[in-house]
Amino acid sequence: MLIHKIIGNIYSDTQKWSNYTIDYLELAWYELAKRILRKHTNNNQEIGIKFEANSCSMSDGDILAIVDTTLVVVKVKPDECIALIANNSYELAKMCYEIGNRHAPLFIDENNSQRLLLPKDKPLQLLLQKMGFEPILTIAKLTKPLSTISANHEHEHKH
Repeated sequence: MLIHKIIGNIYSDTQKWSNYTIDYLELAWYELAKRILRKHTNNNQEIGIKFEANSCSMSDGDILAIVDTTLVVVKVKPDECIALIANNSYELAKMCYEIGNRHAPLFIDENNSQRLLLPKDKPLQLLLQKMGFEPILTIAKLTKPLSTISANHEHEHKH
């Protein structure tokens, strides 16, 4: 099955989709922004994704197809990550600056808006510890990126 667009999201109108069964397409957080992808659903349905060049990324709960009474739905897999909670706005700004300066993806925990998450990165974890923060290794779904801009870019640092 070839998918060209997202139909909707099961979390935005749960009543509308309540009579359907769900076949999940489990994706890692970094696969959500891919325009071209080939995977199998939990029920072993082969799915090909080919979105337009200017399309946005997928999200947890996105409906990719309706086959009879079954929805093919994106499900973000939990992954190892670093969790951080700032004690004040200064710490929050410093954390975000250091993480952003390394171009690391940053997420807000879907269950705790005070907690930041980033994919497991040992050197960054050690740096954050040296800066006095308390990064905690955990397993979580990275579903709420702090920024939706994921395009690569170039820049130079002037000295």
